[in-house]
Amino acid sequence: MKVTNQHGDLILVRVDKFPQDGKAFKPKKGYVLERGEGVHTHVLEDVEGVTVVEKDGDIFVRVTKPTRINHEEHGFQTLVPGVYKKRIERVWDYETEEARKVID
Repeated sequence: MKVTNQHGDLILVRVDKFPQDGKAFKPKKGYVLERGEGVHTHVLEDVEGVTVVEKDGDIFVRVTKPTRINHEEHGFQTLVPGVYKKRIERVWDYETEEARKVID
């Protein structure tokens, strides 16, 4: 799996196909892709040219023009047009012997 964009603990992997039959998200103040432990969020604020859907538990993002991801601590990053699948960074916990989400 090739990581194409990492923004803190949020990873967006470039994929070939966008699921046409996914459940569409409706933006409120942009598309929130991940909420942090506190009040911080990874958000696509400009919704023009962006479609976000959920399919079989996975989140897919289609971007048709350069779009910025914002996070209060990580600042901005620009996504180039394409289709992305959302992943969250994970770490191995040696005490519990299981993988867990990185808490941002």
